Amino acid sequence: VDIAFSYHVAADDELLLQSLSSALTDFPVLCGRALNLRRGDTAELVLCVPKAHHRDAGTKTYTPSWAYVPLTFDTNERVDTYINGVAPNDWFDMAVNCIPSGACDVSSFAHHEIDTSKLGDPMTRIRVSIADKGHQMIAISMNHSLVDAGSISLFMAAWSRQYQLCREMGGAEAKMHEDVGRSIITFDHPMFDMDGKRNDEQASVP
Repeated sequence: VDIAFSYHVAADDELLLQSLSSALTDFPVLCGRALNLRRGDTAELVLCVPKAHHRDAGTKTYTPSWAYVPLTFDTNERVDTYINGVAPNDWFDMAVNCIPSGACDVSSFAHHEIDTSKLGDPMTRIRVSIADKGHQMIAISMNHSLVDAGSISLFMAAWSRQYQLCREMGGAEAKMHEDVGRSIITFDHPMFDMDGKRNDEQASVP
């Protein structure tokens, strides 16, 4: 699933990173990696999802080094000319090679020893492109086994909320637990305008 969001005002890069990290604690499946699990002569494909560890403050953190969502920033002057239509594939970091070719023996997996060389590539990738005039595009590529249109909307709402909280706290890491599926959330930044003028939103060709 590849979808791009185009905005006329750019969000802050550091706040995007901080808020994404906070939002992913409620969407650990997006950090998941595929693994072929071998049982004797047969193998099955499984999804490895990081386990949440609760701190005293109630926030969550994820420790495995293999569990992450690549987020890249670049400059793309063509973003200024993008209005409607299908975003080109080269504006995305495509989530490809997610299905691994090798396999991990079930006995080692049972002892929580994951051979990271056997994992498929990250199943979620995000690229943020900005033009000189300040226009910005956030291009998200996710393996369809993880999400559908509804869950993407929930994730973007959660990311939006965390961005607002990080900004209000002056860049400090923020976390708010709430049912984003039932909340009416409004934001004063054009990037996160859920209630007012609608931003362009188009799906790309896989």
